[in-house]
Amino acid sequence: MFEGGSFTSYQTTTEIFQAKKERQNLSRIGLSLAVYLVLMLVIQYLVSLVFRDYITAKFPVLVESGWFLWLMVYLPQFIICVPVAYFMLRIKEPQEISSGDISAANYVQIMIMCVTVLYIGNLIGTFFSNLLGAGNALEALAVNSNLWATLLFAVILVPITEEFVFRKLVMDRLRKYGDKIAILLSALLFALIHANLAQFFYAFGLGILFGYVYTRTGKLRYSIGLHMFVNFLGMFVGTLILRLMENVDLEAVSNMSAAGNEVALEQAGGLLLVGFYGIAMIALTIIGLILIVTKWKKAQLKAAVVEIPQGQRAKIIFGNPGIILFIICSILGMLSPFLLVAAGLFS
Repeated sequence: MFEGGSFTSYQTTTEIFQAKKERQNLSRIGLSLAVYLVLMLVIQYLVSLVFRDYITAKFPVLVESGWFLWLMVYLPQFIICVPVAYFMLRIKEPQEISSGDISAANYVQIMIMCVTVLYIGNLIGTFFSNLLGAGNALEALAVNSNLWATLLFAVILVPITEEFVFRKLVMDRLRKYGDKIAILLSALLFALIHANLAQFFYAFGLGILFGYVYTRTGKLRYSIGLHMFVNFLGMFVGTLILRLMENVDLEAVSNMSAAGNEVALEQAGGLLLVGFYGIAMIALTIIGLILIVTKWKKAQLKAAVVEIPQGQRAKIIFGNPGIILFIICSILGMLSPFLLVAAGLFS
């Protein structure tokens, strides 16, 4: 899939498959992520439901500035969840992984593929979210928070921590099952950790791209860069576009006089920017789709060191307590807005 980059693959001997041992390894991954997700959600709800009035009274500037929402969402991850995940998932033994670099031209192509996955996945996620009336908590967070807070947290800090957890900690534990299983399973777990139906589909697709890049290079900086680019485009630029759309008065634009009207001209300018963004996204999506179709066939995947028997894969991977618990926690997280409304905590 990569051309113009240098790569070194390490050959390792095949180990004997031990069902109990591998179930324990996979269960540990699921349990760690379940703890990660539960801690994050519980702390967020405690802060928002229990301590919000106190914080609003003591630190009104923090709440009014729009920084509070991102602090509430991100700090639990950084201070508590990531360290817990590290201590539960770290591997003491040195890992033999591929090492390499990606040429600038290839990296740009992968960035365009990310746009395609983001755009199509967002359409699918939005459709199902609207169908079920779930909404998009992330979009609401971005629109209602400070734009610079979004840049700091969503574009810079979140990609660093999430790539460390899912590409480094999780994938290093999955690599022995072969790149295919490691990429697909880590992408699925990455999508589920968001506990948001609107994000699930594009998070899964992006997780595949990020995971493939990590397996081929062994370097987090490449997947972190891609993650930052995606979040900048979707969260920062996307928020600017949403705010611009809210300020566009279509009636003012349609009633613009021949002599010209300053307000109407400003509105028309905003509408042109929104239109340009939409056209650019569609064009990049089409180009990215062509790249995915033509280049994915050339993907190079490392074989398994520990081969899970074909007929037992689903049972071994998903039929363990940790993974089952994590999936349940993720589904409950997706349903939590409905549960809170039903309990009368949110309206």
